[in-house]
Amino acid sequence: MKNLYLWLLRHFIRPRRNTSNGDVQVAYLMSFADNDAGLIQELAQTYGDSFLLCHTPNMTEAAANLARKLPAGQLATALYTPKELLLGDTFRKLKQAQVVVVDNYFPELAELAAPNRKIIQIWHATGAIKEFGWGDLKTANRSRGDQRRFQRVYDSFTHVVVGSEMMAQVFKDCYHLHDEVLCRLGAPRTDYFQPAMSQSLQQVDDQLTTQPAPQPFSQTRSKLEGATSDHRSATKGKRILYVPTYRDTIEEMRAVTDAAFKAFAQLAPDVTFVVKLHPHAEAAIPIPDGGNLQPAKGTLTELMARCDALITDYSSCVFDFMLMQPDAPYLFFCPDLAHYQRTTGLQASFQKQMTPRIAETSEALQQLVETLVVAPSHGTTGQGQEEAFSPATIRDSWHRYNDGQAVSRVVKLIKSLTD
Repeated sequence: MKNLYLWLLRHFIRPRRNTSNGDVQVAYLMSFADNDAGLIQELAQTYGDSFLLCHTPNMTEAAANLARKLPAGQLATALYTPKELLLGDTFRKLKQAQVVVVDNYFPELAELAAPNRKIIQIWHATGAIKEFGWGDLKTANRSRGDQRRFQRVYDSFTHVVVGSEMMAQVFKDCYHLHDEVLCRLGAPRTDYFQPAMSQSLQQVDDQLTTQPAPQPFSQTRSKLEGATSDHRSATKGKRILYVPTYRDTIEEMRAVTDAAFKAFAQLAPDVTFVVKLHPHAEAAIPIPDGGNLQPAKGTLTELMARCDALITDYSSCVFDFMLMQPDAPYLFFCPDLAHYQRTTGLQASFQKQMTPRIAETSEALQQLVETLVVAPSHGTTGQGQEEAFSPATIRDSWHRYNDGQAVSRVVKLIKSLTD
């Protein structure tokens, strides 16, 4: 059925001029909110009626919020669903575009690929723990036809924006991309994680082709140190954010959270654990009342800015957190580590870099929280691995080019492709 759908898009949907508003020159496909750090607004202001924001159904409210930030009628939006693409004008408009910016894998991109069209992948994460693409162990079990279809999408990316050499290598391995496709401009989403917003877009160097790679993140670290102190909890106790990744089944998810809650219950009552569950798990896994657990309120970015530490497992949110809060500890609770490695796959860098901070049992998690968060004693943990653990080195390895200027560089790239 999917192959038929894509075949129809390829052969029956032709570009068509929009006589009322003109042709679409630049389009943005949005499946994640708060991922562009102002890029969408800048493109809407720059290209006016020639810019189109397409969004998945779960991004309808986010698209409306963006439209309200701009003058009435300035932001053209369209729903991105198979029905709309086949029966409406959305795919016709996308086939007019010179540049399409995307934040995810979309099957339809294989049918948008054309010699006169550039597709820029900005992705929705600044690092990777889980395998994806060809690295996902499940991909090997898919049919040859499915695998060819996947690679056609990967090959549609003419530019892939990255914030580090680590992420560049991830895309090379997971999508079988060549180095010349990778643009070391910094990940746009990280511009909002800087303590001071970057200079205005108008102050960017005019020479894109001769623009050097952005300065290594280590050179901007001094601006970050201590910058998040105002966001920390003013209460006497610690506030620790717990963000577990969704598993394949609710039963697997519940087993993980039960083990985590067991560890949390053993810690001091003035240590509050703010629990941010995946939307699919919220209804099925109630958070126990009367203890030191608290359901999360607010966006993940807001929660990370207000907490004293982060506990996750395989979520890429840890890479945002280490940039937002350079001095705050982060831990990984992975009671199913071996199973996850066998079924989904993990990036080799995860255990290579993070082993001192990985707990596989409730008891180990409790000990890590007590040692690193509740009563930290730097250099006296008694664990040689932890003493050798270097958060600054890890942070620099994933954020080398994320210096608060990424949006300006991406805008300049787009302008160079549309001139």
